[in-house]
Amino acid sequence: MSLLRALQSSGILTDQHSHPPAPRGTVRLVPQALTSDSFLSPSDRTSVEPSTISPSPCRRDNLIVGTRVIIAQDADLRGEISVGSGTVIHPKATILALQAPISIGSDCIIEETAVIVNRTSQPIKIGDANLFEVGCRIEAASIGSCNVFEPKSKVAHNVAIGSNCVVGAGCTLLPRPVTDDQLASLFDDEDALESTPEQNGEAETKDKRERVFETLPDRTVVYGSDSRRRVWSGEGAHQQAALHAKHLEYLRDTIPRTHKLKIIQGVRAPPPTSTAAS
Repeated sequence: MSLLRALQSSGILTDQHSHPPAPRGTVRLVPQALTSDSFLSPSDRTSVEPSTISPSPCRRDNLIVGTRVIIAQDADLRGEISVGSGTVIHPKATILALQAPISIGSDCIIEETAVIVNRTSQPIKIGDANLFEVGCRIEAASIGSCNVFEPKSKVAHNVAIGSNCVVGAGCTLLPRPVTDDQLASLFDDEDALESTPEQNGEAETKDKRERVFETLPDRTVVYGSDSRRRVWSGEGAHQQAALHAKHLEYLRDTIPRTHKLKIIQGVRAPPPTSTAAS
């Protein structure tokens, strides 16, 4: 031990693992994480243009609302969304226009934890007087008017909904399986071989636009654990419309009292410039 202390005192042997604390007033350099820029020389760094760095893809939020629209502050609305007059959106409701716009009609009710999503490149148009109840998730290609989506119901993105339809609680609405005749027509390329390239291009664009596998007829009711379907006669439609109107009136009176509303700042158009007559 005396030899070790003698070597350390003479400076021949030093302790490499000991790091004495830095005195006050000094700055200790912290090594940075290695990035792609750390391997570039100063001349290479100046040659890199800002345009080569691609920004993260994001869609700008654009909310267009009509008159008498009530949107709770806790509602999550993202993307390009238009809301018709008289529509009520509850707290914790979610509307996501990820790839294309969502157009909501007038006098619709979107309750708590209801989710409306558009993940396709085509806009979704929703009609008037629709009721989206608690916990439903709707990705339908299009929706008519006077429909009811009960709690925990789900609709796929390749299904179009008619009018006066009801999707029962906990039901999942998917397109029906393709029959053999439809499958043969889908994969039949004899007509495609005889057609011109322009016709093939038009057909491809049409197929891309119309990716709806099934259109649910009007007055269809989806019910049961296996999502069965039936068509109702329409009896009691007027009573249902009157109940929906009373529901809207009650919500317009109750939600502003118990929840904060989303503040929507409108942009006033500039006044028209009057040109002097020459």
